[in-house]
Amino acid sequence: MLGRVTGTKASADLELGTELERFITSTWWRLSRELPAELSRTGASVLKTLSDDGPQRVTTLAAHEPVAQPTMSAVVQRLERRGLVSRAGDPADGRASLVEITEQGEQILRARQRARARWLAERLAGLGATDREAVVAVLELLAPLLDGSDAVD
Repeated sequence: MLGRVTGTKASADLELGTELERFITSTWWRLSRELPAELSRTGASVLKTLSDDGPQRVTTLAAHEPVAQPTMSAVVQRLERRGLVSRAGDPADGRASLVEITEQGEQILRARQRARARWLAERLAGLGATDREAVVAVLELLAPLLDGSDAVD
């Protein structure tokens, strides 16, 4: 896989980026298939956004995904019917409402995270100490790059 990364630095960076994108995408899709399908990917993403960023307007959620506002309204309505989100008035604008994740929505997010962690742990279980240390080193190297941080040693 990575042995093919050759050429100028710019082309090598592009090839490495391409390989990393393929790996991340493939792993994400495998993880997604392993999870129970009680939530759509958009629904899960909305819950994660609300958990991380707090209450949001539907229009803000739609822009974040990005989907049309009517599509996001339908997603929010489905989540609301299941008790995973609730709506409250926006204190900044009485005409608008904010969508907020409920405790049940938080529980679903935590369960999904645990299921993904178990799936990964099963695959990592066979690694020896040296390989585990290599995985940790790669994660420590990539985390600031992929999180948008400029601090890389």
